[in-house]
Amino acid sequence: DVRGLGPPAMAYPAYLASFDDVAIGLAPLCEAAPFARGKSFGKVLAYLDRKVPVLGSAAGEHPAFFTPATGVISNDEADWVRACGRLLADPARRQRQADAAFEAFRQHLGVSVAGQKLADILASQARMRRVS
Repeated sequence: DVRGLGPPAMAYPAYLASFDDVAIGLAPLCEAAPFARGKSFGKVLAYLDRKVPVLGSAAGEHPAFFTPATGVISNDEADWVRACGRLLADPARRQRQADAAFEAFRQHLGVSVAGQKLADILASQARMRRVS
């Protein structure tokens, strides 16, 4: 029984709306922790969808997606503290980073892009089966 161990379950639109007042999205991962090795990009996707700037770890999928323009990626606690201070003190910078990350999200992870990638994979598999 996991009652009382976290927020109540909610519909996805309500989950996304819960990020509307978040100034900075924190996404720490520790690759040495077995739990972190299986973590998804789910919370980060919610941050991106709601245009919340992200501070992530140099672990998992974070370094493959984020650039200096789209997020802060580091495993150094001091970097996170400095980045939080800079972003909190400069709302325009926070917005630029969030907007850049949202655009990268749309270009690389959007439904139409994912659908095309899947179509390409399936077409490739179909061609390979016809050849063999």
